Amino acid sequence: MPLAGTGMLLTSMNIDAADEADFNRWYDREHLEERVAIEGFLEARRYVAHAANPKYLSLYSTATLDVLDSPAYRARLANQTEWSRRTMAQFKNMLRVVARVTISKGSGRGAVLGLVRLRPRPTTRAHGVMHCKKSWRHRIATASSRCTCSRASPNCPERRLTFRPCATKARATGSC
Repeated sequence: MPLAGTGMLLTSMNIDAADEADFNRWYDREHLEERVAIEGFLEARRYVAHAANPKYLSLYSTATLDVLDSPAYRARLANQTEWSRRTMAQFKNMLRVVARVTISKGSGRGAVLGLVRLRPRPTTRAHGVMHCKKSWRHRIATASSRCTCSRASPNCPERRLTFRPCATKARATGSC
């Protein structure tokens, strides 16, 4: 089943070990349900890294990219619960990425997610315009061909990029 909608919000973060139990309760009992209740949010999927940094990752699918700038979403951000304010203040290395889904193919969704973050290294040309030293296609090929061992091996460099779902909430379709 392809991804739902054409908008996506990706968030990742770490949390101190002493705060993890409360963080996980908050995410599962309040935050995910709040988000999918917003008009235009279709589903939320949450992942926990086996052995990686950041440890937590969430993907929120929206009907369109505009949902992430809608009055309903902005109102929710402006009126957070006390639990949300307290918990979000404890995030470490928080990353929030808004993306447009331009293509999504497939017949199902796996329980494992591999994520590669591409960061171009900028250089300055003589006239001051920034450009990348290598094309994004080269970086994807390099990242994809790095692992030569079995994915079951604990020494696999791609293993640290593997996440497992710890909670799934869906609306509209009724399943993930």
